[in-house]
Amino acid sequence: MSIIYTTRKEALKHNAQFYFPTTPCPKCGTSQNYTKYYKCVQCKKDWERQWKLNNVEKMKIIQYTERRKNASGYTKRSNDYMARKGSDYMSDLRRSYRQRNKGRVLNNINARRAQKQHATPKWYNADECSIMYEWAQWLTVRTGVTYHVDHIVPINHKFVCGLHCSDNLQILTASENLDKSNKFNIN
Repeated sequence: MSIIYTTRKEALKHNAQFYFPTTPCPKCGTSQNYTKYYKCVQCKKDWERQWKLNNVEKMKIIQYTERRKNASGYTKRSNDYMARKGSDYMSDLRRSYRQRNKGRVLNNINARRAQKQHATPKWYNADECSIMYEWAQWLTVRTGVTYHVDHIVPINHKFVCGLHCSDNLQILTASENLDKSNKFNIN
């Protein structure tokens, strides 16, 4: 049985996460307060929600660094979720997203196609590139690991624009390619 503390001082003394004051919060009427933050649970949630809306760019940076610090944990949670729900569920989820957002999906497909076309030089050799894509498919079938064809220098980047040609293509596993994303490293 857990002990209910009515003052912050008692809760601090016993390292309790919450305390329940005798008078509810004047703003929202909640009577469960965090010991650490001097705020009731509901007011803290409201404050956090508002802070996130006002600091979108900071939130992106925080989320990015958290994801990088604990990449293996995120991957494990994602894989566990996929195992629980099943691949059919995820396929249905993606399919329903595409149906609900047809305009957005078509826009993204066409934008990518235009970038690729714009980044294709006049001396482009379609046979060499198609060999790379066929090789990636063959590796996927042969090993059971999904392989992607990746642009070494991204064709859409803030600082550099690579070409869509065989010299700028490489074969990576899907996880390596998704981890690389749109990055370009000179190293």
